[in-house]
Amino acid sequence: MPTNIECSLPDITVGDRDHSLIEWILEEIPQRERFPTAVMLDQELARARIIPASEVPASVVTLGSHFFYREHETGIMRAGTLTIAGVLPGFACHGESSISLLTLLGVALLGLCEGQLISLHAPEGRVCMVSVLKVLAQPRRR
Repeated sequence: MPTNIECSLPDITVGDRDHSLIEWILEEIPQRERFPTAVMLDQELARARIIPASEVPASVVTLGSHFFYREHETGIMRAGTLTIAGVLPGFACHGESSISLLTLLGVALLGLCEGQLISLHAPEGRVCMVSVLKVLAQPRRR
């Protein structure tokens, strides 16, 4: 199955705690019911460098991170929080800035560090580029 993320992919880093949680989420989705974003998330985890959560640099987007990112085609800068809200019961949403891990944007941002850029194919066929400008907080690093 083709990925929606372009071929020249930046290196990504994922903490072991996030990796375990995401693997568990993916295991709960039966293979026959996997939707494209879940397949892409699985592909991203397969290429990620997995390290202890305590060693993840403060500049890396992790689950729960609050950060600024730029949508390059519009030049718009936004604040975001990578979340699993809507994926697991009991996890709160952080309002309009919440970016679900199971969206194309969420998959693309996971594991990126400040200054990294990634391009992805939007559902309507256009190529979008996003970059992480600044990670403000990373609560799952501890």
